[in-house]
Amino acid sequence: GGRLTGDNTDVAGLLEALTPLGAKGPWLVAGTGGSARAVAAAARERSTTLLVRSRDPARAVEFAAWARAIGVDAVADDGRPVRTAFNATPLGLKADDPWPFPEERLTGCRTALDLVYRPGGTAWVRACRSRGMRAADGRAMLVAQGAYALERFFPGVVAPREVMAAAVRRALGE
Repeated sequence: GGRLTGDNTDVAGLLEALTPLGAKGPWLVAGTGGSARAVAAAARERSTTLLVRSRDPARAVEFAAWARAIGVDAVADDGRPVRTAFNATPLGLKADDPWPFPEERLTGCRTALDLVYRPGGTAWVRACRSRGMRAADGRAMLVAQGAYALERFFPGVVAPREVMAAAVRRALGE
């Protein structure tokens, strides 16, 4: 009808990636960029509290205020226990990157989703798993985002998620 419409598949992809992990709230997110915004919108969908952590505490406060404005129960990280942690920073792209959270911050945390993905996985995901946490990297979110985009561009088509996941594994050399 001559009108432009915008959409994204970040939140739907994130929620799909969380399903097999059994993620519960409250949630803790490292980062304040676009990926963190998807985490905040997903927290709103799940009606869970979101704690925000950033290298710059002022940015965490500002991001939490933005998240509250869209209906999320959000605060800058105040140290309270969380059940699910998200890395929404680029940390983990390089093998020697530090973790997005200090190890002690994850005491009691049961689930982790690293939005980063790389060949061999990220050190943070491996560390979370060694602590007994359910943890995954961002490839499940990537596949889900692509699948939702394909289904939106081609209504009635069911995206071949398994084929797409295999392509991602192959691209990552796994």
